Parts: sequence; structure tokens; C-alpha cells
Amino acid sequence: MKKIVFFDIDGTLVDFSGAIPESTVAALKMARRNGHKTFICTGRSRSQMPEELKILEFDGYVAAAGAYVECSGKEIFHHHMPVEDARKVWEFCRKENLVYMVQTKDEVLMEPDSRERFIGMLQERWNQSREEVEKNISSEAESTPIAEKIEQIEKFCYHECRYTVGETRRILGGHFDVTRMSFDKPDDFSGEITCRGVHKAFGMQKVLDYYGVDRKDCIAFGDGPNDFEMIEFAGTGVAMGNAVPELKETANAVTDAVLEDGIWNAMVKLNLIEDQKGES
Repeated sequence: MKKIVFFDIDGTLVDFSGAIPESTVAALKMARRNGHKTFICTGRSRSQMPEELKILEFDGYVAAAGAYVECSGKEIFHHHMPVEDARKVWEFCRKENLVYMVQTKDEVLMEPDSRERFIGMLQERWNQSREEVEKNISSEAESTPIAEKIEQIEKFCYHECRYTVGETRRILGGHFDVTRMSFDKPDDFSGEITCRGVHKAFGMQKVLDYYGVDRKDCIAFGDGPNDFEMIEFAGTGVAMGNAVPELKETANAVTDAVLEDGIWNAMVKLNLIEDQKGES
């Protein structure tokens, strides 16, 4: 039986510097040649796909943590945060003076001050120059006022909060899910804010319904705090060797780290591809 395979991006397909192993590229190409469908399943918006992945073909995307779903080039589902809810989160971010961004399908918006602080934060975290950081976050724009896109918001991301993720969840209330950001070293004061019930597994189900495929025939690869639903939902959930410990405990299998051929090795073991690295 052919499978549908879902891949997180950061920490799974690419490392946190943006590098994608050659073995991962070869594995993705071989899997599609073998008749399996491959999907990106990410917290990023559709407009935030890394340049390194644009050289590859995928059968579709589950983006914005399940808020946007695309199959075979066709948008099949798109959820926007209700305006009243979006305004509540936006007001919270401004009141708390957070570093925050707003995701829509076509662009990621940041206030000028927030963007400056974000760049400084990433310079320190990644040990990169300002120019290198700006190249990596070129899709995070400040050209369009957030108020003009209030009806198109999919999710919020924030940093440098004085509250933990759990406290932020309680403050915002039951309409929202708040999850730790997927960094190489996740902290409890940065998070993703989505509408409750809209998550990666929700988007995955839309894909399975579209193709008429059962859950047992889907496989998911992930590493971070926002990957729990997708790993639990999939017939086979695989945690990367560099995954957070809790995800490894949840997964059906644990493979090697992203830069240690983790994708290739797991896909060979799952009989999705043949162990022939030279043939891509």
C-alpha cells in the first residue's frame, strides 16, 4: 500500500541553520518515484517555504499548523482566525510589548520595532551577523499594516513573554491553543497561538479525506513541541534523533538526527525507499 508521508521542516527536513542533507533530498525524490505522496506539514505559512526545499517537488502542504491545506496544487482548506479572536491576541501582544509576528497565507507581518528586536534576538541565538539574519527572515515583512490584514490572519508567533506558555494559554482563554516555538533549544516564553482544534493533525485529516486514505497509511516525521498532534495522529509517528525528549516518548519510532541521515535511515526501515543512496 502506498503511503502519505508528512514532514515537519525545521529540525526535521532542515537543521536550524537551514541546511538540508543530501540524503534527505535523495530520500524524498525516491519516495515519490516509488509512488508515495510527500507533504510538508509545518507551522510556517505557505509563503515561508525555505529556498532549500523549493528545488524539491511535494504533493502538497499543511501549513500554518493546519490552517492551510493544499493538495496537488489545489487549495482545499483555509482557516482564518475570527476577527474578534485575532484582535484579542493582537492586543495582548501589544500590551505585553512582545516580539511577535502575524502569519497570513501570502506574507508574515511584523511591526517595525518588533522586527528590530527579532533580528537582535536571532543574531544572538544563531551567532550570525545582521545581514545573515535578514537574509534568513526575508519573508518577515513590515510593509503592510497588520490592521489591513486582520481578516486574513492564520496564527500568531511571539517571543520574550514574561508568562510561560501555560500561563499565556490561561490568560487568552479557551478559544486558543498556545504551543512552545520549535527552536533548537525551545523555551517556555516563546510560542505559537492558534485557534483551538486547528493543528497539524487537523490539516493531515483534510489531506487523508481528500485522497481517501486511512490514518494507518500515513507516516509523520517531526522534532518539536508543535509536532505532538501529527506524531500521535499518524499511523506511524517518527521522532528525529534531535527531537525534544517528550516527543521521542510519544513516537512509534525514533530515527537519527537531521544531519545524521535521520530521514533516509527511517524511510529505508519503513520500506518507503531502497537503501541505495547513490541513486537519487
